[in-house]
Amino acid sequence: MSNLVERGLVLVALTLLPAVTACQEHTEAKKPTVTRPPVSTPAASSPSADPLTMAGRQAEDAYRGMWTSYLAASRIPDPNFPDLRRHASGAALTILVKGVQQTKEKGLLERGDFVLQPSVAALQPPSAPTKATVNDCVDTSATSMYKADGSPYQDTPGGKRLLIATLEIVDGTWKVVDFGLRAVGTCA
Repeated sequence: MSNLVERGLVLVALTLLPAVTACQEHTEAKKPTVTRPPVSTPAASSPSADPLTMAGRQAEDAYRGMWTSYLAASRIPDPNFPDLRRHASGAALTILVKGVQQTKEKGLLERGDFVLQPSVAALQPPSAPTKATVNDCVDTSATSMYKADGSPYQDTPGGKRLLIATLEIVDGTWKVVDFGLRAVGTCA
């Protein structure tokens, strides 16, 4: 993740790769952690919760799930990691799959976690949201790539990067459908 921009993952316009069925090893893979501040959930669990609040929370959960899945896929690395498709679709899925594929081809693995600070900037339409915009300052400074065989590899340093993601309800589930990740130093 620390060098997503350098790996050509931002603004990639490729056709979608076909979905591949899950292997047993994927379900046993260690799930990475994504640091986030504690979130109070009483409103989300209440049946009378505001639809905008619920939609925002679900969109944010899908966004966080996408990055957790990406880290898990990059640690194996496996571009067909099933959870990528659970949280991402369209251009976002293409970017993530291509990134993991490049990682695999170079014999690299991902380590470390990053800090997310997402905020839902917009929900549309207000009456029953099906589209969301999430802004984030992704801190990738605690992640790095390394050679699986132990040979030396010089990774590009990470840092804080502005990210703007578009989410939509796809097949009844919130998914990230596109995102733009800026260079290190584009947010504080």
